[in-house]
Amino acid sequence: MTAALKKCAREAEDRLRYHPMVREWLGLYKKWRGQANKRSDRPSALCDSISDLCSAARWTQNPARMRSLQRTIHDQLNDAAMARIDWRHVVPDYAEDTWGVRLF
Repeated sequence: MTAALKKCAREAEDRLRYHPMVREWLGLYKKWRGQANKRSDRPSALCDSISDLCSAARWTQNPARMRSLQRTIHDQLNDAAMARIDWRHVVPDYAEDTWGVRLF
């Protein structure tokens, strides 16, 4: 009985997750959230905004909206002062003196 219920739950989740309309709604929500985060004064707001916009681009299936989101992401990165970004939010064990060494 529980195996059948688990199977039905998995199938319902898959149908919802991959349904084109649901994906578009999630993409629009993430886009809205990314734009709202950009207007925030928090140190991690820029990272949150870019992360939400990237997520929105992954969810959407509309090519025009995807290009628009990519332009918005590029504009935010071009306008961003990299010193303003709170890297600890993106890289949990970030330390200014050793981070560049770990990269290479």
